[in-house]
Amino acid sequence: MPDHPRDSRAVDLLVIGGGIFGAGVAREAALLGNRVALLEKGDLAQGTSSQSTKLLHGGLRYLEHGQFSLVRESLRERAVQAELAPHLASPLPFLVPLGEGSRLRPWKLKLGLWLYDWLAGRPAGFRPGFLSPEELASAAPALVQTGSRGAGRYFDWQTYDSRLVVECALQAAQHGAQVAPRTEVVDIQGGPPDLFRVRAQTTGARGTEVQEWTARCIVATTGPWTDRFRSRTWPEAAPRSRLTSGVHIVVPKIDPKQAWLITAPSDGRVFFVIPFFGQTLIGTTDRDFEGDPDRAQVESADVAYLLSATNAYLQDRRLTESDVISSFIGLRALVRSGKGHPSHASREKCIFESPAGVWHIVGGKLTTWRLIAHAILRRAAAGGGLRVDDGERSRRTPLPGGCFGLSSDRGLAARELARHGRLEMEVATHLECRYGSRAAEVAEIARDHPQLGTPLLPGWLETPAEMLYTRRFEFAETLEDFLRRRTPLALTTKISAAERSRLERIWAELRV
Repeated sequence: MPDHPRDSRAVDLLVIGGGIFGAGVAREAALLGNRVALLEKGDLAQGTSSQSTKLLHGGLRYLEHGQFSLVRESLRERAVQAELAPHLASPLPFLVPLGEGSRLRPWKLKLGLWLYDWLAGRPAGFRPGFLSPEELASAAPALVQTGSRGAGRYFDWQTYDSRLVVECALQAAQHGAQVAPRTEVVDIQGGPPDLFRVRAQTTGARGTEVQEWTARCIVATTGPWTDRFRSRTWPEAAPRSRLTSGVHIVVPKIDPKQAWLITAPSDGRVFFVIPFFGQTLIGTTDRDFEGDPDRAQVESADVAYLLSATNAYLQDRRLTESDVISSFIGLRALVRSGKGHPSHASREKCIFESPAGVWHIVGGKLTTWRLIAHAILRRAAAGGGLRVDDGERSRRTPLPGGCFGLSSDRGLAARELARHGRLEMEVATHLECRYGSRAAEVAEIARDHPQLGTPLLPGWLETPAEMLYTRRFEFAETLEDFLRRRTPLALTTKISAAERSRLERIWAELRV
């Protein structure tokens, strides 16, 4: 094995790409004592990992396509996520309504829900059921009742995807990893059996800095940019990924108690209507994407499709484009195989090594990020001489905000937080839900600087103390990082020009 030069930029593992898989690999490797660096050309989770449906789920619809092993693996890992990050994994009931035009028969839906529950290990307290038309009318008055044949009811878990990424990266850093957002790799030389020599360029407030790294092993988790990135070290490489786009919209509150899994009347596609921080998240679309991933944009036809499909299920309300608070598009890098409809394409992972010795991945799901990170590290370890285990270290190490210890009374924790930080109870509860066991660190800032403990804007729960905390400890470098990926404010609020100007002023005046 080649020797490193004595330099802080000499690492065992260089991870390129700061989405959930990259942050997960960095966490896994750092927990085991490897010298790790994580480089991301933008903000953490700026790509696909902040553009998902925000669910930790098995994928009920995948049962129809026979992907039983993927569903089982996802459901079991869903339970693990609830242990590692209980503040980022909230159980949520889902309704599957059956109308007069539904292609599913009640018996078939009941069988599917039973199978889904069985694959999940039949968790206590979250058993599926079936609501009669009368029960459905009482439980979900916003749903159209004409021709109703009732609804199936099951549970999945909701998360905030970009915060999951941030906590993985933070834990990697806590165990010695170097985490470098806004650092783009511009050249890779060398490779097995010698060291990789990597040139990267960091762009920040102080200008541009060129860095030189050496690494025994490189893992590139570049998502939709995988084929483009591979061409740098393997110009003749054939495409390995199929890009599909998924658009979501956020609209005012529809059903605050549960999510809906419904079918678009126009094409039979399944999509979700989900409670989301006081508003409603609707999505996703699924169609092939061609072009530059950096230029992906929401198109008006996608928004119109989601509005029309949702309106078909609303009892006394019609959504229009003026109701849309925000919209976003994410690109999936799926395994390239066949030309069927994107919705039928497999979400299974594919890990492979380029002739230059760089490891890549396409496919995979947010829910199984930890298993995927472990699989990548094991595949890459042999050539890079990395430390690996059977995955138990990452399985049993809570994420930074999940270290609640023996305390399970979240209400008591919030009351203590309010007292300690001299915060309003509503603000304290909000911090405890978002940061988990780390909420006291945010409250400490507010206690030491009382002027930072009041909400940023009327009606908000976020404070300058929270803004400062994300800058100091969560790699946030711009206001947009804070509004879109450390918090959901840019998705759930129409921020006026005057309000944004105020936020920019507060951001600039904070002493980091």
